[in-house]
Amino acid sequence: MINDLLTEFTNDLKAHDWFYDYSDDHSVWARGRNERKQLQNVANTLVKTKQASTDEVAELWNTYAPDRFQSQPKSFEQPKPKKVRVFKNKIHRPTMREIVELKKELNISASEANFRLKYGVEPSDYEKSVAKTSDGRFFFHWNSHPELWEWKG
Repeated sequence: MINDLLTEFTNDLKAHDWFYDYSDDHSVWARGRNERKQLQNVANTLVKTKQASTDEVAELWNTYAPDRFQSQPKSFEQPKPKKVRVFKNKIHRPTMREIVELKKELNISASEANFRLKYGVEPSDYEKSVAKTSDGRFFFHWNSHPELWEWKG
């Protein structure tokens, strides 16, 4: 199986139309674009499954690719998973009734009442300054409330 994929990749590199981009025929261009994507996918699969290193894949690619299509080993590296900030608790979606009640109780704008109910926190000074410059609209600022979120991934 390993030799099959590597052999298939080598044969596809040999047969690929590297200059498909210059074709006036859309079907030729589309076929070439799809073949290039497939070559990239196979190269990534070889690296991901550890059937070949990034250096080996790049060397094989560069053997058959014209000078302008040469590739560096780092272009075949697997991307590192990104860390994502997520809320620890599910965000509450306040009803209009809740917003109106809090608005009357605290004598605040509907936007601020919605903000307080939705995130369960007081707006920070930064959020208040943004609201002043944007017609009273409050926007959540991640860095102002580190207690509400955590890193995932």
